[in-house]
Amino acid sequence: MADSYLEKQNRHQVYLSRLAGGILKDDVYPSINSAYKQARLVLADFGDINSLQDLNRVNRAVTKAINEALDEGFTAATQSMNVIAVNEAAYQAAALTVLGDAVVTAPSESKITRYVRDAIMTLESGRRTSSAVWPDYVKGYAESMSRQYNSIITSAYSESLDTGVMPTLNQISQRFRALNNELLRRDAEALVRTGVQHYAQQASNLMAQDNADIIDREIPVVTFDSRTSDICISLSARYPNGWPLGKSPVGTAPFHYQCRTRILYLLKGQTELDGTRASKGAEGGKQIEANTPFSKWLRDQSRGFVEETLGKKRADLFLSGRLGLANLTDKYLNPLPISELKLND
Repeated sequence: MADSYLEKQNRHQVYLSRLAGGILKDDVYPSINSAYKQARLVLADFGDINSLQDLNRVNRAVTKAINEALDEGFTAATQSMNVIAVNEAAYQAAALTVLGDAVVTAPSESKITRYVRDAIMTLESGRRTSSAVWPDYVKGYAESMSRQYNSIITSAYSESLDTGVMPTLNQISQRFRALNNELLRRDAEALVRTGVQHYAQQASNLMAQDNADIIDREIPVVTFDSRTSDICISLSARYPNGWPLGKSPVGTAPFHYQCRTRILYLLKGQTELDGTRASKGAEGGKQIEANTPFSKWLRDQSRGFVEETLGKKRADLFLSGRLGLANLTDKYLNPLPISELKLND
């Protein structure tokens, strides 16, 4: 029997994740390594830092070197994401065409490229929400790397004032490398994987808008495992039947860094997604019915798995029936602290 629309999407999501991994390996990680090498070269060429004026000059030179190195890598990454967007619109159009009698068409390459370039990505991180276009997120990453490299150099200069001895180039370089390995690579992975999801989803959204005479509803599809965020769990519980095309009350995916939620579509005349969906519970991977609520699936897992997913206190409240999963967030999908959760008393 042929795979259902949702089963195809499950496999396609894995494919997008692999593409993101390729962009990191081929473009972004090498640019981070290049930035480190260029920053080290700046320090070697500059020599001793004997004053605040020297410190400011070397920090500016390091910032310039980092920006140039990262620009090369992220420019290539963005070009790859543009290709992903164009292919995604075509893939999703073809997947929907199979479901009905009408042909779903993909927008032109130029239209998709303009659309995704200007699309706002709104992400929740901790208790903060940021909204910007993709290039601004890239700029923020470069600024963060420069700021942290500058902080290491400034700290080394401060040590020299206290001890009379400036840390060696190798000692400062070790701090750079530790920063790269412990934080910057992780942050780059989160950014790129989120960016790939953003480009793919925005291209799909444009395709859907262009076929509004055929496509009826948008359906959020979250991942069923212990790593699913409170945001996406709440989204799934609040909107099991989605919303009319183009009328999302909560924006579009991705909703946070490393978000794996996708917005899929129903054609006019369809009422629900068919087939099965992937899940990974306490007993490992399993296919479950497409329209299984997250709450029902989670209640079928072991207590330890529920605690791993929600945290102990929220798990206690959920399993006792006092906490509905929709109430993990407010209506804008902002996660709530335990003290602000709406409980069923």
